[in-house]
Amino acid sequence: MAEIKAVKSKYIDNAIDIHNVCDFNLKHIFECGQCFRWNPYNSGYIGIAGDNPAIVYYELEQKNVLTIQSGFTPDTVDFWIDYFDLRRDYSLIKKELSHIDKYLKASVEFGYGIRILNQDPFETLISFILSANNNIPRIKGCVEKISETYGNKTEFGLYTFPSAEALLNISAEQISDCCHAGYRCAYIENSVTKYFENPINLDILKNLSLSDAENYLREFSGVGPKVADCILLFTGAHCDAFPVDVWVKRVMEELYLKKTSTLKEINDFAEKHFGKLSGFAQQYLFYFAREHLEDLRNIM
Repeated sequence: MAEIKAVKSKYIDNAIDIHNVCDFNLKHIFECGQCFRWNPYNSGYIGIAGDNPAIVYYELEQKNVLTIQSGFTPDTVDFWIDYFDLRRDYSLIKKELSHIDKYLKASVEFGYGIRILNQDPFETLISFILSANNNIPRIKGCVEKISETYGNKTEFGLYTFPSAEALLNISAEQISDCCHAGYRCAYIENSVTKYFENPINLDILKNLSLSDAENYLREFSGVGPKVADCILLFTGAHCDAFPVDVWVKRVMEELYLKKTSTLKEINDFAEKHFGKLSGFAQQYLFYFAREHLEDLRNIM
């Protein structure tokens, strides 16, 4: 893995050029279901992470350069390197996964540029409470409305996701008026209060077993097994978390277990079959299945 180098961009004002970024594709990263604040913009994507609005471009032809129009300070550079998980060698991960089975090999080839983002725990908690029995366009719409109503306006007309303090004492009815998220609004009201009193500490989660970390998160209102695993995976707390949604359940039952299966059966199989890389396997399989399930079924 080549050394990551960040310099002030020569071509775009107020931008960072990060060199030697491999195993990377913006579409794969932003459209694999792990985040909700990014949208296509010209030849790149526009969005916001934490308090950092940005327009990002990736040019494979220009020697693997990731350009981030978001200011240039040491703190900003470190933030984006961590957010995009650029210090992790995904070529080794993909090589190991590709040797496990034919479905993973094809999924890795299809979603070759996926990286799992390290996202803010509070935003991830609320976003994935909103994701329950919901589709991505509606989730994105809800997240944007909450941000526009209770967050802060930044550059490019983007809004930060509100803090727990900003949402404290906002009622379920007010949240419903804002984003029309139905029964999820009461979950959000309760979880905001709990988070404000006892914020999620990622260092603590990382040191817990996967099972204990899941149980800890399930104390938040509206957090079931799938949402807990999404939070663990998409904050970087547990790369062995294996979120099971309708697409992943279908893949596991049809291609691996060959039968209708319980969540425990799927998780037990994933732990044994994919091991410590279960979260990465889930993302590659999910992305391929959602886009081309029939092609995945027909792999010989």
